[in-house]
Amino acid sequence: MKPPTLTVATLIAVFAGLAPAADPQLVNLVMPDAQVLAGINVDQAKTTPFGQYLLSQIQSQGLHLGQISGQTGFDPTRDLRELLLASDGTPQTGLVLARGAFDAQRIQSAGLAGGGVMESYKSLNILEDPKRTHGVAFLDATLAVSGDLA
Repeated sequence: MKPPTLTVATLIAVFAGLAPAADPQLVNLVMPDAQVLAGINVDQAKTTPFGQYLLSQIQSQGLHLGQISGQTGFDPTRDLRELLLASDGTPQTGLVLARGAFDAQRIQSAGLAGGGVMESYKSLNILEDPKRTHGVAFLDATLAVSGDLA
């Protein structure tokens, strides 16, 4: 017998009282066939011992954050507030929804300078990788959606 599949709505209903609620706007952007959701309140996580450890590792390793921040104006250790990841369960597919502070024009310019491609969908600009398999769109200055284009 096949085990029952949990839907996103079921998971949200079950866990709604157990944890601080995810940003409703992020949850509303999740695709209807999502099978897996994972989220993190980055602001809260930064204050935990593990969060402090991760920040120190990021800073000590460099990870080209200074260069990326200089080109885009975006520093994930400073500008990221909340992340929600959603997938339909298929490997390497899904969405990353982010709440933070984004300078969309500067990020898009840096992406285009690095070989990215811009596509317009309805009134939204999507910055895509050169192979046109993944993209990122900025719905406003505080909300970004990234994922595979399929």
